[in-house]
Amino acid sequence: MGTYEYLKRRPSNNDPKELTMSDRMVYAGMSGMACWTLIFPMDVLRSKQYAAAISNTNLNGGATDGIWHMGKDMWKKEGIRSFFRGFGVTILRAGPVAAAVLPMYDLVLDWLQGI
Repeated sequence: MGTYEYLKRRPSNNDPKELTMSDRMVYAGMSGMACWTLIFPMDVLRSKQYAAAISNTNLNGGATDGIWHMGKDMWKKEGIRSFFRGFGVTILRAGPVAAAVLPMYDLVLDWLQGI
């Protein structure tokens, strides 16, 4: 949300209220992709931790003793690539989703403030 608000209010945009819907959608898509770029490695770790808990591989001295240990193991085995598996698909999804949701949020917020 912070990236979206920054892009709308940067100095080259005189008044954010005068932005076209397509401008808002582009800024929102860029913001969604930036957000997922930052949080994706942590989301991968979280997902792997859930999967390990479900399959009971972390019980009784198994392969994972915690999220920090799991991250170190992933780094040793595959390097940074292990933290970005599936990233392309997520980014392809994140742009359009954010481009649809954030401008709608703006429109509803403007409408509610006008009531």
